[in-house]
Amino acid sequence: AIRHYGAAVDAPVSYGKLFDEAPRRAAYHANRAAALQAMRQYCDAVMDCCASHLLDSKYLRALQRRADAYLSMGDWPNAANDLEALAPHMGAECATKLAEARRKVKKGTTCDHYAVLGLGHEASGSEIKQAYRQLALKMHPDKAPKPELRSQAEAMFKHVAQAYATLSDATQRKRYDSTVVISRFRRSGGY
Repeated sequence: AIRHYGAAVDAPVSYGKLFDEAPRRAAYHANRAAALQAMRQYCDAVMDCCASHLLDSKYLRALQRRADAYLSMGDWPNAANDLEALAPHMGAECATKLAEARRKVKKGTTCDHYAVLGLGHEASGSEIKQAYRQLALKMHPDKAPKPELRSQAEAMFKHVAQAYATLSDATQRKRYDSTVVISRFRRSGGY
């Protein structure tokens, strides 16, 4: 699916058809984002949703998918921003997600570093390094496909760098893993 949506997104468009094609290309980007998210490639999904929103700012599916990608990564402030924009148009599920995101923002909960890198918690040091290198190249602000996406690419690059800094250092990773285990234990009613 990713390859097919990528081909549709990258297909050449004549200048005269650009404005007619924008909503369709926005849908292609959003659909590719959904496929990326299903593969736990949340940073790529966020960037595709940003491109979709840039092409058609009224296409709410892009905001919805970007909010879901942010939620999956644990980027609560950005998820809350998108959910606030969606709240007037969506139903109770959006309101529930927004309340949860706001609660996590107040608690100061940080991103899930493993999710940012698209890895599971059992990832080895070499897998972490490889994921970081790939994402750092993709998310580098200088590699942004459009100047309007540079600030978003910079934010994603910072997430990737922070995740790598935490997970590549053995003591920081152990400390991070223990806080994740404790928070899961508390959520399950252990404390």
